[in-house]
Amino acid sequence: MLKIRSNVFETNSSSTHSISINSIGNDFQYNEIPKNTDILIVDFTKNFEECGSNFTEWTKLNFLIYLICKVKECARDDGIDDVMNYSNKLLTILKKIIRKECHSNLIFDENYLFKHDDFFYFDCDEYLWTILDLDKYSSYDEIEEKLKDIIFNKNKYIKDDYKEW
Repeated sequence: MLKIRSNVFETNSSSTHSISINSIGNDFQYNEIPKNTDILIVDFTKNFEECGSNFTEWTKLNFLIYLICKVKECARDDGIDDVMNYSNKLLTILKKIIRKECHSNLIFDENYLFKHDDFFYFDCDEYLWTILDLDKYSSYDEIEEKLKDIIFNKNKYIKDDYKEW
């Protein structure tokens, strides 16, 4: 058998299948959310995998903040008050989760993001609660449990898959 690529198992058969082992989360400021401190997030887009999979507490938190802020911005532009209010509620709950679970204060400027970002346009008609598997009538406790599970459950990750239409 001829070795073509290092660290990849290949055969001479006509089928195509390859397996590789990769590292995750090494390029970010943190893997876990910092404990007992003020957490200032300045640029969300440098703290999660754009068009990739987010496995760590840190990347999942940043992606959720980004997504919620982006939906809020689109809702504001489209004049959809219930989505804007729901987005504000989710951001408040996220801050409380981090305070409760990590004893840290989550600080970010959502307006900074939109001055410097053209990552994607989110269609507010898809509503954030559908993505999070909630609805606009979900209780505070249901929302908190869902967000906490997404961030801290090691078996869950956020996959951001971009497809050009």
